[in-house]
Amino acid sequence: MSDRRSGKAPKDMSPKEQVRESLAQAARLQGRDAGTKGVQVVMGDEDDMDKWKELDARVNEYPAWRNFKAIGEGGDDFRDSVVALVGAALGESVGEDCVRVRPSSGGKYVAVDVGPVLVKKPEDVVAVFTELRKEPRIRWWM
Repeated sequence: MSDRRSGKAPKDMSPKEQVRESLAQAARLQGRDAGTKGVQVVMGDEDDMDKWKELDARVNEYPAWRNFKAIGEGGDDFRDSVVALVGAALGESVGEDCVRVRPSSGGKYVAVDVGPVLVKKPEDVVAVFTELRKEPRIRWWM
């Protein structure tokens, strides 16, 4: 299989190109288009998870410092929920100095950036995304 834009085979792509192509492929598999306003999921089913694990093993080393971002509807309670979910997944509380909040220009959404936090193993990343799925107000995360 090759990258649709460059025509390169995965073995000939840089790690950054592999990540971009994997995200684009996940979006296509999820039927995502520019007009979609629903939740965007990168790790959807077992096949997606296997692909993510394979890619993760090629481009990441653990332990690592990582940021997690969630965008959704709500104010301080949304922020608190995202921070609590990330902390629960990692098994430790997240310090206030690791949390940044930015409202959207229209004020409907808020972006919550949590990190850098120490991720000890790939399963920690999966645990964070699994926890974030529990928050119904999230529209997008990474």
